[in-house]
Amino acid sequence: MKHIYTNKDATGKIVLLKNETLFERYYKSECKDYTIVWNNGNKQTVHIDEVDYEIAAGCILPIMMSQSFRFERPEDIVAWQFNREFYCIVNHDAEVGCVGFVFYGPTPTMFIQLDAAYIETMGRLVVLFEEEFTSEEDIKEEMLRMLLVRLIIQITRLAKKQYLGSEM
Repeated sequence: MKHIYTNKDATGKIVLLKNETLFERYYKSECKDYTIVWNNGNKQTVHIDEVDYEIAAGCILPIMMSQSFRFERPEDIVAWQFNREFYCIVNHDAEVGCVGFVFYGPTPTMFIQLDAAYIETMGRLVVLFEEEFTSEEDIKEEMLRMLLVRLIIQITRLAKKQYLGSEM
């Protein structure tokens, strides 16, 4: 399943992918999408810039717009992709913006492990995103943006706790 929303002036875009059998990106200078990946299946290998990493079950992985990637089992991945025009121009927050901790944290490849409570939270967020993508209301863009902010805040809290020993 692939949901795509493009705003009225066709500059801002957000995508939700779930259970897709083909999900990869090879770096191209015109690719400007940030990606947040949730491995919703068993552990698997992810190739980022041709380096192999293991992504555990229930793990979140933020991927920069300049990185190439492919997954061993893409059908187990839930992914959000968005460009700067959809989210980053609106919010330049140092904590949760596109230049915030999740994408420019302490390591170039940050694997954020979810506990059982956060796995449940992520599942609910996916359902909310799916509902919003299928809505036809005028405020759809704002709601998608608010859900994205919530997703990034949740991930930032966990990442700071796991990588810095503190929360926001």
